[in-house]
Amino acid sequence: MSKAMRLSSVGYRHRINTPRKTNPWAKSYAQGIHDIDLVIPKSSIMGLIGPNGAGKTTLLRIITGLYKQQSGTIDLSLAERRQKTGFMPEQVRWEGRASVAESLKEILLMNGLDSLPEKLLQIVGLAKRADTPLDELSQGMRQRLSLACALIGDPEILVLDEPMNGLDPLAQRAFAELLRKLASKGVAIIISSHQVAGMIDLVDTIALLHRGQLLIQGDVESVAKKLDVGQKIAISGSGIPPEGMEKDGNGWKGVLQGDPGELITTFQNQGLEFISPQPIDLVEMITAATGLSIEDTGLELSSSDMIPLKKWGEEE
Repeated sequence: MSKAMRLSSVGYRHRINTPRKTNPWAKSYAQGIHDIDLVIPKSSIMGLIGPNGAGKTTLLRIITGLYKQQSGTIDLSLAERRQKTGFMPEQVRWEGRASVAESLKEILLMNGLDSLPEKLLQIVGLAKRADTPLDELSQGMRQRLSLACALIGDPEILVLDEPMNGLDPLAQRAFAELLRKLASKGVAIIISSHQVAGMIDLVDTIALLHRGQLLIQGDVESVAKKLDVGQKIAISGSGIPPEGMEKDGNGWKGVLQGDPGELITTFQNQGLEFISPQPIDLVEMITAATGLSIEDTGLELSSSDMIPLKKWGEEE
């Protein structure tokens, strides 16, 4: 496997204030990450997923060199990580009357580079907005400008924290296509997001964290198989809803797990009109790995197909 970075047994714990009467400035170690073994492959997009408080942000900051690991080894030094990694934080406040090109040029100079911003603006699709004031940018354009900043210095690894924040579905698709183009050119991309429903068609591999531990990693299909998260099949039809299906206008609909051929045989005489395989659900993978309920994960569930799931053949 061609890799951009390898982490072995990496650990990091935060120090938080725990004041006492005898020592009001006392600190102690809090939750962090531990024993993380992770390979970040080149030319691919990895989704870093897990419930709130899993340690995703801490791991991202170690990968980018903002934090130095307290244990374990990384095959790139702290200086190398800072040089080879581009970081797009969760939110950047782009405000003012300065233009897009002027703002990016200033950041290039802050990084010791006297190059022109046009190439970066072309890469992220902002070339025609070079003279647009920051105050007039849409949220999608602001995210693209943040990505342009992360691409300064031609990084080998791109780390994105909540890159789809505030984007409408059309802007999300355009941004995802931009990331795929970057990955095709050899960049290793790692994404963390609470909006996991929209990540399934974007990522090549996933790494699932819980309570500071890496529970499982790999391509989506192999991880789903290990967690026994099967392929979902959406079906719908006309007439009276069969048992286990819900009414939908003058017909019915439902989501099942099972063999498509068997489902067709079973429901063909009950008004079946439509059958379609659905994307593997990352939220379901997280709940299967952690034992948490959907509500306890703290994730944003924005998928349009979050309708009741029933395993074919299971008892009520």
